[in-house]
Amino acid sequence: MTDTPDPMRRRLLAGVPLASASLALAGTANAAVQEPAPVDPKQPLFNTTDHVATYYKLARS
Repeated sequence: MTDTPDPMRRRLLAGVPLASASLALAGTANAAVQEPAPVDPKQPLFNTTDHVATYYKLARS
């Protein structure tokens, strides 16, 4: 190795934290803008009613 530091290598090492911070900020900005996932029409939707909740409560005990 040489005794003189390489300026290009130092710039690269100094830029890594800045690049990662900018990617993290961009990722959180995109996450806030995304719309919710679409509902699959083949997937049934279940509504929990009182008598069903009572049945499961009694089955657990």
